[in-house]
Amino acid sequence: AGMTAMAHGIPLIVDSAKRDLNSVIEWGRQKMQEGAFEVAVQHFTAALDLKPGLMQALVSRGFCHLTLGEEDKAQKDFAEVITKDAGFNRNIYVLIALCLKRSGDYHKAIRYLTRCIGQFASFKPALIARGELSLKVQDFDKARIDFRQVLNNSPSDLVARRGLADALRGLGNFREALRQYSRAIEDAAELLAQHKAKEEDSREGGSEGSLNGSQEVGGEGGGTGGSSRGSEANGDGSSSGASIMEVNSSKRAGAPGAGEGKSGGELASDPIRLRGFLVETLLRRALLLRLVGDLEAASESLLEVLQ
Repeated sequence: AGMTAMAHGIPLIVDSAKRDLNSVIEWGRQKMQEGAFEVAVQHFTAALDLKPGLMQALVSRGFCHLTLGEEDKAQKDFAEVITKDAGFNRNIYVLIALCLKRSGDYHKAIRYLTRCIGQFASFKPALIARGELSLKVQDFDKARIDFRQVLNNSPSDLVARRGLADALRGLGNFREALRQYSRAIEDAAELLAQHKAKEEDSREGGSEGSLNGSQEVGGEGGGTGGSSRGSEANGDGSSSGASIMEVNSSKRAGAPGAGEGKSGGELASDPIRLRGFLVETLLRRALLLRLVGDLEAASESLLEVLQ
């Protein structure tokens, strides 16, 4: 006997020929890749009907719910995973903390992240997320400790650098906060300059590739040059074999806010977001300079924003 469900007019059929659990999950993952998260939820729910409590289906369905803005449903799925196996996937703690952050329950989100860090002491996304939540609840010293730990291992992490500056500002250590803001600004500006240089090199290389291609294959060239440009466009280093959780949890669930799953490494690979980060950090430095009475330096920082 077949079991049929409808999702957006698309039949979801799990009959005697398609009861293989791996196939059902694979269909769900394919829908996730296509951005059809509502349909993917139907597939993962079908998998859970076939095998209740299946961890990978709970994780994937929870992520779909989170991406769709259904935080309560996502939180329920993630909590079930953690209850069944607290060490199953360290990313789950960051995602459930994101659910709780969106609902305004910062302290509970911090508790989940603390559990994660207790098991995975150097897990950077959890440290950054807890640091940013600590800033929100004005626990500046704990935020300072988390951001400093990240920077001890990853000195070039921009998010942690600015977070440390925010924490120091909250603690009243304005001089050191200004120094950290300035370091973040310098690092971000240097990365933007590197992106610009790469773009210029890519354009020059593409032009040369097209010219060489025309000379070699009678005007149909550009294929090799086009492939090279396409490869360089994926400058974040992600490969087609990366898991849905690794790719989408940062690029989709992390999109609404600066503290939601974004790492300094991912930020550094995206020129548009990098510019936004630079402008925001310049503004924060300008406001602090104004607070300490250095109006001339504050004006210079604001001019840099305009430039």
